[in-house]
Amino acid sequence: MNRAISDETCELHQCIDAAVMRLTRIWDDIGITGDQRVARKGVVLLHLRNLLDEMVNEEELLKSRLVGNIEKFTVDLSQLAKELGVPPYKPSETLTMLQLEKDIRSKVEGLSKEKAERMKQLKQMTTVDEVLCAKLAVAPHYVPSGAVPSVQQLAELEEHIRGLEAEQVRRQKHFLGMQEKILKMLEDLELSPNTSFERNVVCDLETVSLTNENLKAAKCYHDELESLLAENHGLVSDLWDKVKSLWERLQLSQEHCFKFEDQHSGFSHRTILALKEELAQCERLKLQNIEQIIKATRKELIVWWDKCFVLSDVRAAFRPFYEETMTEDLLILHEAEIESLKDYYRQNRDMLEKVAKRQQLWEELLDLEHRASNPDRFLNRGCNLLKEEKARKKLAVELPKVEQEVLMYIRNWEQSTGRRFLICDLPFEDYIKRQRDDFQAEKENERLQRHQQKAKQMEEEIMYGSKPVTPGAKRFAGHTPTKTPNKYRKVDTPSKGLTTQKSRANFFSPACLPTKAKEKVLSKAVSSPSIDRLGEQNRAPSCQTLSSNPVSVGTTVVAPSLGMASSDPDLSSMSLFSVGAYDDFASGLNKASKPNIRSTLAPKVAYF
Repeated sequence: MNRAISDETCELHQCIDAAVMRLTRIWDDIGITGDQRVARKGVVLLHLRNLLDEMVNEEELLKSRLVGNIEKFTVDLSQLAKELGVPPYKPSETLTMLQLEKDIRSKVEGLSKEKAERMKQLKQMTTVDEVLCAKLAVAPHYVPSGAVPSVQQLAELEEHIRGLEAEQVRRQKHFLGMQEKILKMLEDLELSPNTSFERNVVCDLETVSLTNENLKAAKCYHDELESLLAENHGLVSDLWDKVKSLWERLQLSQEHCFKFEDQHSGFSHRTILALKEELAQCERLKLQNIEQIIKATRKELIVWWDKCFVLSDVRAAFRPFYEETMTEDLLILHEAEIESLKDYYRQNRDMLEKVAKRQQLWEELLDLEHRASNPDRFLNRGCNLLKEEKARKKLAVELPKVEQEVLMYIRNWEQSTGRRFLICDLPFEDYIKRQRDDFQAEKENERLQRHQQKAKQMEEEIMYGSKPVTPGAKRFAGHTPTKTPNKYRKVDTPSKGLTTQKSRANFFSPACLPTKAKEKVLSKAVSSPSIDRLGEQNRAPSCQTLSSNPVSVGTTVVAPSLGMASSDPDLSSMSLFSVGAYDDFASGLNKASKPNIRSTLAPKVAYF
């Protein structure tokens, strides 16, 4: 460092020497010598001293200013650090005075800016907090006044404001919900608000402060209207039940009933007055038509007996039901019985509805079973069979589930009342078992009837011949056949000695025709010209031969019951056990034994 100073001094001396040398040359050229030159040198020296003194003073002033700034900024920095809650700043010891002053000044400026930002945030959030607290009537968040808030205090204030905003939204939503319900109830009740607060509640949200007191007052107003509406609802429902019951008993015109219902809907005081007036008028008409009313009341009583599954002995014990003298007291007894049944139904609605649902499912199951036994359902289209199968699967799952629910309801009812729940004088389990047993017995009976019917039909077919299953007129009903059915059946004989012949494919069953028709069929069969073409050996037998030897024609038996004389007994009393063996029947068709009989059977051909 000393060498640098000596270099700088040497350079300064050189500059001064060079300047003095130039001044000397100038003075020599001018001719200034002696005292004048000495004076001028003194002036130059004085100027140099003054300039150097000024420069030194300025640098000393700068130094003192830097020292003052450093001291001031250090104090400010300490104060800001304390107010902002940050640790004090410790500058590096290697910094020069100028660097230190700049460093401390920048730190002070940064902390001052942060302080101003915090104060600005505090002011804004404090304003919002005050507004929300005024609306919600809650205490504002405490922040020490005159001090710079810390980061934590600002975060707590912000969190408090968010909580107030959420509470405001919640209260607004709650208030708007109550306001909507209050308006709906006022409309239903046909009322208007009375006090100024009630008018503010139904008019505008901005006019009502969402304080807890105002919300409680609005809730009280809402509950008051709700209670009044529930009271009117129950009263109107009871009045409507009574009015409609009297309408049904009095058999009033539907036009009058519909018109009154359209004009008096709702639960307002006006509707209640109208219903009371209509009820009073119906009561007067009831007294004038007491006999008709009692009969209608008895029908209604039967309906409620059925809905409540009242036992037969309980029904028989109600003696007024069988009284023939129609009086007002008798009507009162019937109405009291109906009201007691309604109360019982209301108290046990769940159980009774489940029992009724189980009855409905059981009836649906029976309907499906009855439809399953109907062969005509295979002719229907539209996926009916698939629908029936889906319904059957659904019932198979739902019916046991409902039965278990009914049993649970009944057990709870029996435990609470100490009585037995009976249907048709049977416990519910026994009632279900009897229904299933009756259903199985009915199915078994139907099966036996079908078996007997088939056996009887088989006997009739053996004795009188079979009937076509489908009538000829309806055989192609509903669609056009693809080709015309042949009247003849072609029968090919593989034997070399036989020729192909055409024989009748359709044969009449004489048992299905009247007497005269039978004779015509027989005479046509005997005198057919196609028989002569086969020769005398194949000529048809006489009536005596036919009567003595019944011949099976395909599935038709030509029996002696054709309206001609016969010595055989009536075959209508024959059974399957009275028919001979099949060997006797086959031997009667043998050409060797009866060469003169033309069999209507096709020639025997070996197909296998």
